[in-house]
Amino acid sequence: MSSNGKKRNEGLDLPALQVAADELCALLVVRGKDEARQEVDKHLQSLKVNARQVSLGRFHGALTWVVGEGGEAPQLWVYKPLLDPNNTPPVYPARIRFNDDKSNKWDVQLYDWGSAVGSDWFPRVVEVFKGGEPQLKLTALNADPKPKLADDLF
Repeated sequence: MSSNGKKRNEGLDLPALQVAADELCALLVVRGKDEARQEVDKHLQSLKVNARQVSLGRFHGALTWVVGEGGEAPQLWVYKPLLDPNNTPPVYPARIRFNDDKSNKWDVQLYDWGSAVGSDWFPRVVEVFKGGEPQLKLTALNADPKPKLADDLF
């Protein structure tokens, strides 16, 4: 947890959970407004993703745009939407690969968008790999984008 810019832990340090939280927060704004898009661009620059290099790929059987250089370079994978002439289709991040400052290779994968559980605002499954080894798997069992919260909480 971060408090006023300082890292604070209670209990065990779970780096994979922190990586998942950081990437989810950074990538889920990609579907937002122009300011949000600029924040995503800054985040990709901080991870050293070459946004000028784009190719096609496949992830879990789906066609994706791969942003970044090939090989082991940092990359953002985005599901390639079906073209709809009536409106702009939503953008769903599929995966982000990067190296941290300690040269750990992270791979955060987001899939099963549009399922009944996560709908189109959150993936059903998030997996985090470090150096190719699985570290964390989050599976959404239930989600409510508009929960009713008690007024006394605020």
